Amino acid sequence: MSENIEYKKLSHTGEQIDAAVNEHNSHVSNATIHITASERNAWNQNSTNISTLNTTVSALSTEVSGKVDKVTGKQLSTEDYTTAEKTKLAGLSNYDDSALSASVADATKAITGNMTLYVNGATGSDDNSGTSSSEAFATVEKAITEGCKYRSAIINIAAGEYTLAAGSIEIRGAYSLSIRGNGAESTIINGRFSADRGAYVNFTNMTINSTNDSASNGGVFGFEAAQIYLNSVTISASKGPCVNASSITAVYANSCTFVGTPSYTVRVASGARAVVRSCTGLSGKNARAEVSGELRLDQCTDMAYTNATQGIVFVDGLQVLPSAT
Repeated sequence: MSENIEYKKLSHTGEQIDAAVNEHNSHVSNATIHITASERNAWNQNSTNISTLNTTVSALSTEVSGKVDKVTGKQLSTEDYTTAEKTKLAGLSNYDDSALSASVADATKAITGNMTLYVNGATGSDDNSGTSSSEAFATVEKAITEGCKYRSAIINIAAGEYTLAAGSIEIRGAYSLSIRGNGAESTIINGRFSADRGAYVNFTNMTINSTNDSASNGGVFGFEAAQIYLNSVTISASKGPCVNASSITAVYANSCTFVGTPSYTVRVASGARAVVRSCTGLSGKNARAEVSGELRLDQCTDMAYTNATQGIVFVDGLQVLPSAT
C-alpha cells in the first residue's frame, strides 16, 4: 500500500507557517472584532429589553390613538358633556320671543301711541289692520279693543247698522277714545256702552240704540270717574236712563236727542255731574239729579227735570232744584 500513497511536497516554508500561526493567534485575541461572554450576555439582555420596549410602545400607540391633540389656548374640562345633555340640546328649538315683543309693543303704544282706526260693516274684516278705510275692521268691538292698546285713538265708523255681539261693551281704564259715526241717521249701533275707572270717551254723529238691553244701566253708562262726551248723538233706551252717570263721572252732552221709553233721559248720582246743552228730551220723561249729583240743562227742548236726595238741578244757569232761598 505504501507504494500507492502519493506524498505531496509541502509548498510553504517554516517561516510562512509561523506567520500564519501568529496571524491566527492575533485574530483570536482581537477584542475589537470578537465579543466576550459577558458582552454576549449583555447583548441578549438588551434584546429582551428592546422586545419589552416594543411591546410597551405598541400599547402606548394604541392608547394615544384614542386621544385628541391639545389646542393652544384651550384646556381640558372636568365637566363632561354627556349623551343625555346632547340629546336634550338637540331637542331644543330656537327661542320664540314674538309674544314678548308683541307685549312690549302694546305697552309702548299705551304710553306714547296715537292711532286712527276704521270700521266698515259692509267691506271690513276683523282680520284687517284697521288702520285705513280699505283695511277697516268689521266690528265696533274689534276697533275698541285695538284702540285701547294706544294712549289715544280715533275710531271712524262708516254708515251702517252694527249690533254689539254681547249686547254691550265696557271701556275700562284711563283710555282716550273718540268714536265717530257718519251721522245719527246713518250710523246705528245696537247695544249699550259703559265707561269707567277714568276712561275718556267721546261719541259723535251716531245713534246708540239700547232698547233691547235687558239691563237697567241705560244706553250710555259712566261710573268711577269716567268722562263722557256726546255730540250729535241720538240715544234710545227702554229700561234704564238714556244717559246714566254716577261715582263722580262727568258727562257733557251737546245737540243730542233722547228717544225710546227710558226711565230718565239723563240721570246723575253719587257726585256725578252732567252738562246738557241744546238737547231734545222726551215729553213726560225727566232728567234727574240725586244723591249729590249735579245736572245742568242749557237751552234744551222738552227737557223736564226732577231731583232727590240732595240732587241739584240748574236750568240755563239758574238753580231750580232744590229751590234757591
